[in-house]
Amino acid sequence: MPDRIRSSVERRLGGPVAAAPSAGSGFTPGFAAVLHGPRGPQFVKGAANGASDPVIADCYRREALINQALPAAVPAPRLRWLEEDGWAILGLDAVDGARMPADPWRPAELAVVLDAFTAIARELEVSGRALLDTGLKPVAEELSLDGWRRLAAGERADDLPRWFPRELVEPLAEVESGWVPAAAGGSVLHHDLRRDTGLFLRSGAQPSPAGSPALRGHQTWSGEVLLDWLRERRGWI
Repeated sequence: MPDRIRSSVERRLGGPVAAAPSAGSGFTPGFAAVLHGPRGPQFVKGAANGASDPVIADCYRREALINQALPAAVPAPRLRWLEEDGWAILGLDAVDGARMPADPWRPAELAVVLDAFTAIARELEVSGRALLDTGLKPVAEELSLDGWRRLAAGERADDLPRWFPRELVEPLAEVESGWVPAAAGGSVLHHDLRRDTGLFLRSGAQPSPAGSPALRGHQTWSGEVLLDWLRERRGWI
């Protein structure tokens, strides 16, 4: 991080800062830690260079925009500032005592997280004007989920990992064919819910994005877990 950006962060926090340990998760090279300065602790994330990582930097800017539009009742840390000067850095409220859930999940912690997700879903069931003004689009306009149907049609069969049971291609293509009406509605959705923040699934055979080299490995692992769950739920065992 350039000295001028470090100085900008220190100015935001009122002077020299001390950092708590890194958040320790995620799949981009961005910074994420609680910084302690004269004005108190703040969670600082991002530090994405807009020149070398423009996609990642734009994601942070987008996060800042949507955070400011969230209803007050949504239990989320609030944005305090967004630093630019070629680098996208966000300063948010620090949550006292916050940590990631245990791995593997503990039942009590999972119940708390699910309750929080339920409360968030309730608050976002109807999109307010502030959120709509951020340019949110229907999920079917943002995503193109047709991979299983293309595989069923004989396309890109070599992309499947060796562990994948080929007899599941047709059932998954059938499930996938109904995703657009299933996702239709006026609620705001979180696309990235995992233990540390969410689940987003693509083929692990794709090249990793330059700004997120660990992403494909995580997606492959997530795909294996999700496939086992689907096999049990759908009776494919």
